[in-house]
Order: sequence, then structure tokens, then C-alpha cells
Amino acid sequence: MIRTTDHLSRPGRIPGRLWWTAGLLALVAAACAPAYRQGPQPSWTEERSALEDAERRLHQQERLLYAPRTETERDCPRACNLVANICGLADRICAIAARYPEDRGTGARCQDGRARCRHARDAISGCGCESGAAGTPP
Repeated sequence: MIRTTDHLSRPGRIPGRLWWTAGLLALVAAACAPAYRQGPQPSWTEERSALEDAERRLHQQERLLYAPRTETERDCPRACNLVANICGLADRICAIAARYPEDRGTGARCQDGRARCRHARDAISGCGCESGAAGTPP
């Protein structure tokens, strides 16, 4: 008796051995793939600490930006960098506040940070900072 490969030539038919091999490969691939695990969420204490740190750094950058200088001493690249830092920190404060919408205090801190960002951008409007360098509008 001669064995033929008719089962391979018929359309729509896949031999059992091929199914078994494909299934085994899928199983191995699934076992080797890293499992998606979301890391532990930071506690409110850690978040509050990060929020307070961002506010502290924002105020420090503001002090540097608004330090008394004569108009001829204006250092626009430095000012643009400070404003970018202020707006970035305001964004960080708002990101933390968004995770705690039930806490009105964090929402107020977000609004304060955004106002400080706008004020800092207005203060250096004559420098011609690129929009990315002076933070994005909230």
C-alpha cells in the first residue's frame, strides 16, 4: 500500500500533527512571555510627599526666575529653562491631583501650579521661548 499526501493537497484541511505542533509552540510562547503586572500603586503618603516635593521645587524655580535683575542682565535661555521647569512641575502636581479627585486640596494645588506656570510664561514673553521650552499650556 502506497501512502499519498492527499490530505495535504485538499484545501481547508490542516493535518493533525501541524495542529499539535502549532499548539505546542503557542503554549511555549505564552509560558515564556513576561506576564503583564502593574507594579504596586504608591500610597497616599508617598504621593503627598511627591506632591510637596514638586511644590517645593516649583517655588525654588520661581525664586530663581524672579530674582532681582536689571533688564540688561536678562538671560533668556536660563529664564526659558526655569519656566519649562515650573510648568513641568505644575504638570506633575496636576497628575498627582488627578489620581485623588476626592481631595479638594490637591485640586487647588493643581490650579495654583497652572496659574504659576501661566504667570511665569507671561513674565518672559519677550524672550521668545519655544512653546516646548516654556511648558505647554494647561
